[in-house]
Amino acid sequence: MRKYVLIFGWLMSLVLAAGLAANFAMKGQWKAFGFELDKTQAELSFNHMDRYRELESDLSKGCYSIALEKARISKDQELKLLASFLKDHPNTSVSKYVSDRDPALIEQLKTFKSAYGNTWAWPRCSK
Repeated sequence: MRKYVLIFGWLMSLVLAAGLAANFAMKGQWKAFGFELDKTQAELSFNHMDRYRELESDLSKGCYSIALEKARISKDQELKLLASFLKDHPNTSVSKYVSDRDPALIEQLKTFKSAYGNTWAWPRCSK
């Protein structure tokens, strides 16, 4: 009987050690994932801020048609990305998020075709 208690205790200690190791590993993975997600969001935020700064500069210089074209290209890129995501991942929380805010957009994105394709010339304000 004592032998069975020792074996049971040993097995329970293995299970406990494995559980603790798995818990620490998962916490480490989530922490790394959180950092990468924060980094990606910061980079996207910087890129958007840089684009807005450029549009603001163009508008302040009077390059209205250039700023409008940049805004159209930017909107097209965002729509292309969103359409691609929704095509690959239909019926997700993103679909609900978009449809709650702009119900007609979901249908538009199902057949979205970029007006610029994969290449375009980024206009420059020469003033």
